[in-house]
Amino acid sequence: MMRKVLIFVGSAVFLYVALVALMFLMQRNMMYMAGDQKPSPELADITGLEEISVKTADGLSLYGWHKKPLSPDHPTIVWFHGNASHIRVTAERAKPYIRNGYGLLAAEYRGYAGNPGAPTENGIYKDGRAFIEWLKANGVAENDIIVYGESIGTGPAVQMATEYQRLRALVLESPFTSATDAAAFHYPFAPVKWLLKDRYENIAKITNIKSPLIVVYGDKDRIIPHAFGDKIFQEAPEPKSLIVIPDGDHNNLDQFHVSEKIMSVLSE
Repeated sequence: MMRKVLIFVGSAVFLYVALVALMFLMQRNMMYMAGDQKPSPELADITGLEEISVKTADGLSLYGWHKKPLSPDHPTIVWFHGNASHIRVTAERAKPYIRNGYGLLAAEYRGYAGNPGAPTENGIYKDGRAFIEWLKANGVAENDIIVYGESIGTGPAVQMATEYQRLRALVLESPFTSATDAAAFHYPFAPVKWLLKDRYENIAKITNIKSPLIVVYGDKDRIIPHAFGDKIFQEAPEPKSLIVIPDGDHNNLDQFHVSEKIMSVLSE
């Protein structure tokens, strides 16, 4: 009997270790769900939307989409999209802002939607810098830039706001405190604290931002618990605003006219 118990326990331990090892090896495939199809800006049906190219510090040429603002008085949104997404989704989500005169720079990450390279935390930070520097080189002042991050895009958005501290605003949609916390929520059985390579420590960085902050989330979010957004908001310095969407989930905030709510705060 004891021998059977030992065999069972040994098999269970072996399977657990094998599963954790596989998760460690495959973690970036699990974290970054990047499609390989490059969309055309014509499909977005936005007049004046053009494909642009930026060069990262490590030599990658990445494409993004740019739409000039209606006038120099209107800011431009640099948008870092969520996971399993791409800039065509960004362009669709940005249409209410564009209709109200905002410019758009839809950033596409390395390894996503036909871009070269493979996504990593530090790599995506390089991508973010390249897009913001392109915008500045094309005549947009830092205080005319709004950085918008959604879900995993809040990682590069927060990092950019620590490096560029005169932004018009930082908007964080469905933010997480850290990738480690998010992974621990979804995989409580795994020692993610010791395994995760890309950590996106938003909560540790948020105290260093100087730009006005807007945090927005749905209170029924099943992917990133709204408690994470609460912690980000609580730790952030003033000025800051919180928008809670009752009954909003992770991917349906547009159904609750979230852009109008954000623009209302931006216009204050």
